[in-house]
Amino acid sequence: MIIYIGNDKTQRKEMVGYVHTKIRVAEKFGRCSSVIRLDWMKKIEAVMKRQEEIIEEQEERIAIMEEGGWIPVTKRLPQDDEDVLVWVNGTHRDMAYRDEGVWYDEEHNHLKNITHWMPLPKPPKEGE
Repeated sequence: MIIYIGNDKTQRKEMVGYVHTKIRVAEKFGRCSSVIRLDWMKKIEAVMKRQEEIIEEQEERIAIMEEGGWIPVTKRLPQDDEDVLVWVNGTHRDMAYRDEGVWYDEEHNHLKNITHWMPLPKPPKEGE
């Protein structure tokens, strides 16, 4: 079964209502148990939740791109051990990573006063 979930909340609510109706009809004619209905609804809700997460992630990426790629540390931090570019003391860039909430440069020196960070670009594909 393929379930299309629309691109806005109204469409998603309409689709859930449509699926509810289809399930009720199937139950009426003995073709769908309440266990199957609950399973379908859980799957639909999981898909809708993931879709909302993806939309939020994409909106955040668009905002970052519009800001030149720099992310304020007050807004969000990278994962521990993720190599990123950082803006230090408002004066220079450096490659760094975080470990248990502490910033370090490539030589494992402790860094302070990080104001912004940016994910590293993806490496070029072989042959480019």
